[in-house]
Amino acid sequence: MPFNKFTRLDKSALTFSFVLVLLFPRIFLISPAIYWITLRVIQSLPTKDQARSQLSLEAELPFFGQILAALISTGANLLTALEVVTPLLTSDLHRRATRTIDLLKVGASPSMAWLEWKEDPATCDWVGGLVRAQERGRPIANLLRVSALSLVDQRSRRARMQVSKLGVKLSLPVGICFLPAFIFGAIVPIVISFFSTLKFF
Repeated sequence: MPFNKFTRLDKSALTFSFVLVLLFPRIFLISPAIYWITLRVIQSLPTKDQARSQLSLEAELPFFGQILAALISTGANLLTALEVVTPLLTSDLHRRATRTIDLLKVGASPSMAWLEWKEDPATCDWVGGLVRAQERGRPIANLLRVSALSLVDQRSRRARMQVSKLGVKLSLPVGICFLPAFIFGAIVPIVISFFSTLKFF
């Protein structure tokens, strides 16, 4: 892991642990464990580039399937259709499709040629039906068309769900920022004022 990246993640985990200890001083003794767990959680999250690449792939996959279906419907075979569509791709699908073309040209089985696609959750369902159709000699044009429409529908539903959750995600950082100020600015003075009025004998 690059040093500057490690430093940024390390600072984020340290800051979170420090704020947590300020809010709950009794957990000071386990603060190293909190820091370690926080750091591991942050490191397990995808980077900005990885997230952007995955989003680009998911957005381009329906287009890829629709163009393949259209070309095959006109009489082109799968390999020819792939060779036509691949130069139009801009996401990681371009690299994967190029590798699939090379494997199909040397006689690899459909399962082997599309293996990388099957290992990715974003493409495994789409390519699973394609591989089964290839292995059983079934027509794939209509399958690709239906799969592409299904991907568009799934992406639309995910977008609506993400928009509905956006309010909760935005309120969480605001709450974390204002909670300490609220505690020390509103709760603590009330508690101090209350105890100052008490008379102890």
